[in-house]
Amino acid sequence: MSIFRKELYDTINQSVLRGMFRLVGDHDAGFKYGDMPGDLDKSEFDVDNATPTQGWPRYSSTGNVIFLDPEVYGGSETNPPFYLNQPVNNGWLGLKDVIMPPADKCSSDDSNMLGLKNIVSRATDSYNRIDDDPRMFLDPDCDNETPFAKIHSREAASGVEAVIYTLSRVYIIENILAAMSAFSKVKPSFENNLDEIFFDYVAERMKDSLSELSTSFGKRLFEIDDEVVPIYWYLFLEQCVQLFVRESKAGNIQPTDDELEALSICQEAQNDYAFPTDGQISDEMNSLKSLLLSGGSLAALAPFGIVTGGAFIVLFRKLLKKKARYKLLLAGKLSTIADTEDACMVILKYFLKQESGFVADFLFKSLEENSEWENEGLIENLHEYFIKESDLLARNSDGNPLDVADKNLSNPLNDANASIPEYTAQSQTITQNGMFVLERYIKIDPRADTVVASDDTSMRGVVNLSDFYDALKNGTFTVDVEDSSTGVTTAADTSKNVSDYFGDLEIITDEDTEEESLSGASNGISYGLRISYVISKDFYDANQAALQTFSVGLSSDEKTLISGLYLDGEYNFEEHTKFLFPLVSTEVDLPDMTISELLSLADGVADSDELYFSQPSDAPENTTYYDCLLNQLLNSDDYELMFKQLVPIQRHFSLVALHVLKSFIYSVGSDEDGFKLVNFLGVFRNTLQDWDKEILQKTKKYLKILFMYQYNSSDPSYEDGNQQEDRNRVFDELLSGLNLDWNINLKWWLRRRRVKDVCPDDL
Repeated sequence: MSIFRKELYDTINQSVLRGMFRLVGDHDAGFKYGDMPGDLDKSEFDVDNATPTQGWPRYSSTGNVIFLDPEVYGGSETNPPFYLNQPVNNGWLGLKDVIMPPADKCSSDDSNMLGLKNIVSRATDSYNRIDDDPRMFLDPDCDNETPFAKIHSREAASGVEAVIYTLSRVYIIENILAAMSAFSKVKPSFENNLDEIFFDYVAERMKDSLSELSTSFGKRLFEIDDEVVPIYWYLFLEQCVQLFVRESKAGNIQPTDDELEALSICQEAQNDYAFPTDGQISDEMNSLKSLLLSGGSLAALAPFGIVTGGAFIVLFRKLLKKKARYKLLLAGKLSTIADTEDACMVILKYFLKQESGFVADFLFKSLEENSEWENEGLIENLHEYFIKESDLLARNSDGNPLDVADKNLSNPLNDANASIPEYTAQSQTITQNGMFVLERYIKIDPRADTVVASDDTSMRGVVNLSDFYDALKNGTFTVDVEDSSTGVTTAADTSKNVSDYFGDLEIITDEDTEEESLSGASNGISYGLRISYVISKDFYDANQAALQTFSVGLSSDEKTLISGLYLDGEYNFEEHTKFLFPLVSTEVDLPDMTISELLSLADGVADSDELYFSQPSDAPENTTYYDCLLNQLLNSDDYELMFKQLVPIQRHFSLVALHVLKSFIYSVGSDEDGFKLVNFLGVFRNTLQDWDKEILQKTKKYLKILFMYQYNSSDPSYEDGNQQEDRNRVFDELLSGLNLDWNINLKWWLRRRRVKDVCPDDL
């Protein structure tokens, strides 16, 4: 449609983008600090003021303090230990409790967004079902390891897998936290709410971060053509591809077309990989030897394990050959991965999307359980929200679809029951921005020889549901059959089915087998649901001639199909039906009943609503025609094209989330925010002045250590540049989390009586 051109396209998309900004900006909880608990009254800690019970625990009058059994927890009857109920906070304090719950949380499930227990369980399952790489038992000096095919024991393979899952979650969490003002309203789910661009951004952030971590590797610094190569980043990408291939072969991953193309690129690069020749190894040995003898940089040999000390250097030819070969193999592998980096990042994004599901589910469930978010209207599916609740689409006051234009082409938006979004004045909303409209209808598709009559309109195509109901109720809906040779019409046989006179259903008999089969798509009478767009007055004024030309060219059937489009006479925006274009529609057939049953369909039925919201015979309990239509509409190819490609709702929300991600965190701690304390010199300074706006840095460091340790587990000479770190403490540190005690007003002499490691559910 030529008139549906760029300016209209831009207007619609700008309107949706503004709607997403309103959705996030009007969500107060995402921008509030939250409530801090008030001072606890001294009397609350007096056991004599507790609710008297037979035994323990005993509760203070306020319920904030729970006194515990001294025989179990120590203390005495008069001075017993106590447990403090955790306050329910809103705003960012409430989010803190969700992301990192208090240490006394007693659930056996994962209690934070990282979900390490879940990751360990998955890695354990992998360990139990995979085998050691058979190449482990070959001569280690054989050229048998190509890029994307690292030789692993099953311990190392499952360990690397755990790091990939964990690191993916870490970066998802990092970016969700930065955009929490958006994600505390809308579930950060790839399936329904987020677009590829969000994960593109996270992958790029991950690339920058892991590349930076690569340069702090000490012994593992590596140069190719005088450029430092981000070893950690490239090896991580390689293992993502290797894990993806392994899980695909096991049937646990169903690759998309883009992922298959990425794998093909990696496979081709792997096939083209060339092992170093004897001549290349010899040349590299001479280079290393010359470097040493000439007094060059001894540090350059550190990545290859060559022992240096003062002016004395011990070189063994076998060791030199081994290190020269290792350097060439590593250089070749890194070069191959670098050449396929974009393809590898497609695979990386799979893991980011996958692990975002766990994080999103945890966050959404936790916020739902927080009473402070009870009435905030958390959004699990943006598309359902767009149709049912958003201020971008007009519906009736009950949130249900409006009727399409009636037989007089009365504009649905002029219905007194129409609920027009109120983010601006109604006239301005439609006049300047246009309007999406959710409409219901009945679609009538008579066969060529069927004549459907009513009092003053043809019951054909898209029909107003109330008009249809009134015609049935008044007896003006009739079904006749026209004789093509004489033109004479006679009343249809009311004992025959609707499908005999409407639709395209046919019984086909096979001439050879005489078996019968049903052909066609519809019995000809269906309930329908559609999303239409009413153009703005500004657009009409700018394109009046084109619109009028377009309307003149419509056939009679096209006019009824686009019911609601004003076609004749002088166009008056305020008084007449606006130009309305159906964008997405779907239908569900009524049961194939007799003509007699059709004509009596409205008997005993109060109104057209009762017809539309009745339950189909084959639908689950409490499921209406509208429910079926809505589900069908959301899953249709037309909806996919319109609202996931042309007007991409998920992309618009992702853009808003990225805007928050890039700006909100960096606004925290400005001078005017008042985050100031007196330092030891007695000078006021901003307490957030030294914050680099990065989070989870220690976790990332530990994961780097674990990854490289697992990756090089088959190399007995491997030592990380951070070897001074105690690896036995890594997971302990990772699991410990940040559990802050917000009861800072608790007096010091009371703190020794406080018990934290208690499950409140057991009290």
